[in-house]
Amino acid sequence: MQTDISKLFEFAESCVCDASHDSGHIRRVLKNALGIARNYPEADVRLLTAACILHDCGRREQLETGIPHSRAGAEKARAFLLENGCGAAFADGVYACIDAHSSPDLARAAGIEARILYDADKLEMTGAVGVSRALIYALDENEPLYAKDGESFWAQILTDMRFAEDTLLTPEARSTALTRTNLMCAFAESLKNECEGSCEKGEDDV
Repeated sequence: MQTDISKLFEFAESCVCDASHDSGHIRRVLKNALGIARNYPEADVRLLTAACILHDCGRREQLETGIPHSRAGAEKARAFLLENGCGAAFADGVYACIDAHSSPDLARAAGIEARILYDADKLEMTGAVGVSRALIYALDENEPLYAKDGESFWAQILTDMRFAEDTLLTPEARSTALTRTNLMCAFAESLKNECEGSCEKGEDDV
């Protein structure tokens, strides 16, 4: 691959358009993916690295056109790679990974690199990072901290946690998520109890 890592990051970071999919998210996804990939010697690490760095480059296009960011990003990434001297087979492989990274069924069918990217991205919905990103999303959507019914930060935590638990494709990611979701469960329960609880003084005394 003629395009170096710094150039990939530079392009990916130029495409960032929201706080929960920033350069930190990109780098954590890459770190997650490389950790999982150690257990899969058949995985093409160069291809996986490029796909991880570029996986969210289509988010602005999704906001502007409604085209899913996975498809928009796959097309944008392939064009960028071809323009920067990468071969067609490599660019097509990155396209396939990014195009599949939002769907467990598509990722399962697209090959080991796509499965690893899918899991590396979905691990961002778990643990302390998952809680923090759920808060960013709730703030962006002007949602309350807690609501028994309807959208809220609390509901987003539970939604993200269950989605990740139910769809992760590799045993390595599932093992990591198990530890992280224990933290999320404890946090969500504490938030619920604090929001539903009452002070020792009655409301009329406050």
